Amino acid sequence: MKFTRRKDLPPKTRVEIIKSGIKSQGTYGAMIGLAHQYNISRSFLYQLMAMTIFCLTEMLSVQSREMNPHQMNVNQLIVLLRLEGKCSISSISEILKVLNYPCNSESMISQHLKKYGAFLSPTLSSSQEHLVIFLSDEIFT
Repeated sequence: MKFTRRKDLPPKTRVEIIKSGIKSQGTYGAMIGLAHQYNISRSFLYQLMAMTIFCLTEMLSVQSREMNPHQMNVNQLIVLLRLEGKCSISSISEILKVLNYPCNSESMISQHLKKYGAFLSPTLSSSQEHLVIFLSDEIFT
C-alpha cells in the first residue's frame, strides 16, 4: 500500500487521529489499524503524536518564559546603566534582578562589558585628534 501526504484531512480529523493514537499506545497492532483506517502512514501518525506531546508539554510546563514587551535588550541596558548611570557592576546586577531580567549575574555583566571594551579602537595611539572617553573597569579605550 502506497501512502501519500493527505491534504484533505481537516484539523478535526487529525485531532481524532492523535487522540486515538495516544489512547491506543501499547496495544499491539493498534497503530497499524489506525494507519489503515485513515489511510495514512505509521510514520505520519507517530510524527503527529510526538509533535502533540511536545506542544502539550511546553504549554503545560510550570516555568514561565514570558518577557515583558517593555523590557529593552539586556545588553543595551547594561551599557546604559554603566556609562550614563555610572552604576557599579553589583548595582547593575541588582537593577536587572528587580526588573526580572533572566541574565543578571555580576560575572555575566562583567563579560559583556569586557566584550564591548574589546570593540573600542585604540584611539590613544593615533596621530589624529580624537575625543577620548575614559572608561574604567572592564571597558578600556
